[in-house]
Amino acid sequence: MATKISNCGSNENGKTTGGKAGDQTGKEYRVISWYSRPWKCVLRFPDPKVGEEIARISEAAAKNDNVGYCQTHRRTYHDALKAANWNPAAIKKPVETDCSASTLANIIAAGHKCGIAALKQINPDGYTGNMRAALKKAGFTVLTDSKYLTSSDYLLPGDILLNDNAHAAVNLTAGPKAKAAAVTTPTTTPTTATVEKTIWNFLIGKGLNTYAAAGILGNLEAESGLNPRNLQNTSEKKFGLSDDEYTAAVDAGSYTNFVKDCAGYGLAQWTYYTRKQGLYNKAKAAGKSIGDLNIQLSFMWDELQAGYKKVLQQLKAAGSVAEAASAFMINYEGPADQSATAQKKRATYGQKYFDKYVGSAAATPTPAGKNEPDAAYKVGKNYTLQANMYVRKTPNGEKLSYSALTADGKAHGYPDGAGKAILKKGTVVTCKGLEKATGGAIWVKIPSGYVCGISGSGDIYIK
Repeated sequence: MATKISNCGSNENGKTTGGKAGDQTGKEYRVISWYSRPWKCVLRFPDPKVGEEIARISEAAAKNDNVGYCQTHRRTYHDALKAANWNPAAIKKPVETDCSASTLANIIAAGHKCGIAALKQINPDGYTGNMRAALKKAGFTVLTDSKYLTSSDYLLPGDILLNDNAHAAVNLTAGPKAKAAAVTTPTTTPTTATVEKTIWNFLIGKGLNTYAAAGILGNLEAESGLNPRNLQNTSEKKFGLSDDEYTAAVDAGSYTNFVKDCAGYGLAQWTYYTRKQGLYNKAKAAGKSIGDLNIQLSFMWDELQAGYKKVLQQLKAAGSVAEAASAFMINYEGPADQSATAQKKRATYGQKYFDKYVGSAAATPTPAGKNEPDAAYKVGKNYTLQANMYVRKTPNGEKLSYSALTADGKAHGYPDGAGKAILKKGTVVTCKGLEKATGGAIWVKIPSGYVCGISGSGDIYIK
């Protein structure tokens, strides 16, 4: 048997505009059985409770004959819904909407009822052409497998049915084969040794150099002791819950204030509500615990690639564990204490991991004479950058300002957020000299300054 959907299709005259306000026929906005539009995708919010709220609000709207169809006056439903404290049954005066405006307004209403900022901030004036991107940005998962599109068997309440640039509807009931992902909190916590090795391999696998991997590990140890289920110590006392109890309560849905409780959680001690919402959504979408190590690592990488691109650039250009640790601490973690002492502590933690996983096995460039410390490079020869790289005033020293680059350097570079010079991957540079820094790194002097040729761990950035 097909599921039920709320469908807002045309006015009393079968048109998209005109007619009287309100549902004149009982068919402008109504509950009907699922049908094939066909649908191009299904958008599902990770938390099934939120989906159920979207479905409840959509059904109430469809059953209120004060809500009719007209594209010209489509915004009046949203405004009336807001005035009615997001309760469609309380709308007493005739208003109008259309398929996309009604769907978006109902999702926004669910956001207010469930306290989810990302849903409350959705633009009510969106349309079917940009709805997929807007809802994906708000945390919805896009489902395009044929089983979700060709029948209603796998649909859940609150699923959004979309034919881009054509039509949208809301699924109200569960299909016979649908099942909300059940999240089970693992009963055992992975050992610290297992966690650190997993983190190290993950970061190296993403292409970060060993300085960056060690610097991040040092920060995560300082934040959480490398425990992905770690609840901020002061919050443990405040809530009367241990790390594992808090994690299990959030996973089970018995504790519902995870996003807004201002409690640091997980490897990086995510605290701000938008970041905790992102972590929560990612875990729910995957059917995993919020304390799942791999989910948290994937979420951290998502953040570095999106809102923290500057940090990722700094990590990739880092020439030491201390530099990587400080960049991650100040610009990603943002703790209250950012003193030199705090930075040194995290760098010390990071150095421990660098020594453990790199140590004496690190590739050490072979000296080739007083003026040329490595046979890989020759003064006067041209070489190519293998990554975007900061230019420094001295080997592993202060970063050069973009304005201080040569004209050729500016043509092949760009400034970071602080105005520091970065040369682009693929830039050809001329070796003007070579210096070997502490730790074995080889620095190549170029017309504008210095860039790291080979790191102390053997990573090659110029060849």
